[in-house]
Amino acid sequence: MLDERQERIREASPDEEDAILSELSRGYDIAVRFAFLSGCRRMEILGLEWSMVDFFTRNFRVIGKGNKERVIPMSEEIYTLLWAEKDHHQTSVFTFVAARTRKKEGLERGKRYPLTESGLKTAMRRAVPKAGVADFRFHDTRHTAATRVLRKSNLRVAQLLLGHSDVKTTTKYAHALNDDIRAALDAASRPTKNPTGGNLSEDKHLAEKGNPK
Repeated sequence: MLDERQERIREASPDEEDAILSELSRGYDIAVRFAFLSGCRRMEILGLEWSMVDFFTRNFRVIGKGNKERVIPMSEEIYTLLWAEKDHHQTSVFTFVAARTRKKEGLERGKRYPLTESGLKTAMRRAVPKAGVADFRFHDTRHTAATRVLRKSNLRVAQLLLGHSDVKTTTKYAHALNDDIRAALDAASRPTKNPTGGNLSEDKHLAEKGNPK
């Protein structure tokens, strides 16, 4: 078995995420927001049906690569997002509102239809440059989610979220920890006039008073 090819890592900043979402509408914004929150692949999102969503246990199931199924717990934001969509379509979770009637495609203006792969690709391809964001693809929403989760947890948690069979595949996101450590070291290396935040002579006096010889 060959090692999985290492992918580039492109994490969106919060401002970039907001800018991209502001250029999306009609349901595409909801799907992309879900991608940022969950780290799911595009086809996992498009294939998500209400039968795979359990609001009682606050979990949802997705079918990933190799037809492998995994269960993902809902965060509060994911729960709220999905709950708001629950009455829009009987089967599909993510839908769009038809902007115009297209009889050949079976679309009627104002009605909702399941998102398609081509439609989602087109929406992102148009939104990203309009948002002024450079070098960002839909799959980078997955990178963004994984990096954010890793900062708050560990590689094992990120591996389970992404559905990687081998944790070595997840280690490509470890750069997030390195960047955070580097930032902390940079901050720590800047000397301050008064590192303790108080008066040194006063601190010494208090120490001697509290510890008489």
